[in-house]
Amino acid sequence: MRFLKLLPILILIIFNANLQAQEQEQHEAGMFLGYVKSSASAASGFTFGLDYEFKFDTKPIIGIGGLLEFTFGKLGSTMLGLPIYIHPNEEFKVWIAPFIEIPSKSETISDTTNNFGVEVQAGNHIVFRLGVSYAFDIEGLKLAPTVCLDLIENHINMLAGLSFSYGF
Repeated sequence: MRFLKLLPILILIIFNANLQAQEQEQHEAGMFLGYVKSSASAASGFTFGLDYEFKFDTKPIIGIGGLLEFTFGKLGSTMLGLPIYIHPNEEFKVWIAPFIEIPSKSETISDTTNNFGVEVQAGNHIVFRLGVSYAFDIEGLKLAPTVCLDLIENHINMLAGLSFSYGF
């Protein structure tokens, strides 16, 4: 009889824990550290980024978010993007993102010709990123080797690095 009195409380506790678990996995904030290499020239540099993702309750999981990335060196720029993520499983993530790239004034390379004989213009660019990562969960912190291709007008930048993220 006592069990029946406690049953509604037990159900509420389980239901609340389930809701909290779902909410914790809907949001993810992260940081990216990596290296970028341009196909337009021999230029390369260090890149640092911040990102956020909101995950919808779908199978496979689909998410949307925002990215802010800084590239240093001859490729110096700031990039703002709106990615769409697809998670075939919990560890694997693929995304595509339109970006706007704003070159650093002090590091902008003047109009030049790349290795393929294609002219590369200085100034703001529209960029499309294709990315893939595989996350390893370590005590709630996700570490993910990440590879991306940035399609910038008439050349490609290749990125490789490590993402650190936390779900909440």
